Amino acid sequence: LMALAAGGVVAISLLGFAMITDTVEVDEFHTGQRREGIYFGVATFFQKVATAAALGVNGLVLSLVGYVPDQAQTDTALWGIRLLLSEGVALFLVLSIIVCYLMPMTREKHEQLRKAIELRRQGHEGDLSGLEDVI
Repeated sequence: LMALAAGGVVAISLLGFAMITDTVEVDEFHTGQRREGIYFGVATFFQKVATAAALGVNGLVLSLVGYVPDQAQTDTALWGIRLLLSEGVALFLVLSIIVCYLMPMTREKHEQLRKAIELRRQGHEGDLSGLEDVI
């Protein structure tokens, strides 16, 4: 189960960074500038903040279930560790999947956006119908 969970975590992590590139292109459409560094820098910062918060919450949960380092664990502590590493992770994976599913950007919309950006660079306006929820 941990191997399956790891695959899900990797997929969600990669998808998150792929969505940043979509954001960069929407921003380029609005401003005419590509600012990848800003977006990836902010995303990396918040990823580090989220990691620190998750580690803090894990420590808090472990202390609440009675975990004591360097000792044999009680049944309650073992049960808490199992829940934390299974249902706890699964909850956040499911929430991530829902958020990703609800994102309005599709392959077709992305291609249409790229064409609109290219036309704008050439001084023309492209067809923006169907991109209202993206831009």
